[in-house]
Amino acid sequence: VNWTDHGIIKVAGSDGASKWASNSWAPAAAHKTINGKEKFFLYFANNASGIGVLTSDSPTGPWTDPLGKALISRSTPNANVTWLFDPAVFIDTDGTGYLYFGGGVPEGQNANPKTARVVKLGADMISLSGTAQLIDAPYIFEDSGMNKIGNTYYYSYCSNWNTGGNTLGLSNAAICYMTSSSPMGPFTYKGVMF
Repeated sequence: VNWTDHGIIKVAGSDGASKWASNSWAPAAAHKTINGKEKFFLYFANNASGIGVLTSDSPTGPWTDPLGKALISRSTPNANVTWLFDPAVFIDTDGTGYLYFGGGVPEGQNANPKTARVVKLGADMISLSGTAQLIDAPYIFEDSGMNKIGNTYYYSYCSNWNTGGNTLGLSNAAICYMTSSSPMGPFTYKGVMF
């Protein structure tokens, strides 16, 4: 109920923590205890060209860039999608972190853009463990999200603006969801939430 504004987190640009980045869009944050110390992580999109990460010992900062470059870029294996943005971070009950990202609609691929990805994060939360995997989300546009209820993983996303004639019952710019028994999928389309 009672919130305190701690100011802007200066992420990108000459006065930001990530000098290599020119933008900081759609951030996602998480915390994890590593070697007995609580650490905070902020993942952000550098426009649609990559995903960066900042770290801090406190949710209010100061924030630093541990890599000095993008965590995920167009050269990351199996991650060269239309839009490298809208990161969603998820830490499972076993402490393993996952990053969900991507979006955009390649020409002529409205029904099946194939632009969503998930990748397992390293134990340090600033490295990748393995290769990014496709989340085959029908009519995806942007806005990856992940929640876990019981033993079921719920992946959510926003549909695109060209859903006419689909047989899934989804509409333009709807929040859709898919489920899986694993945070890496495969995911099964279930319907529209909003």
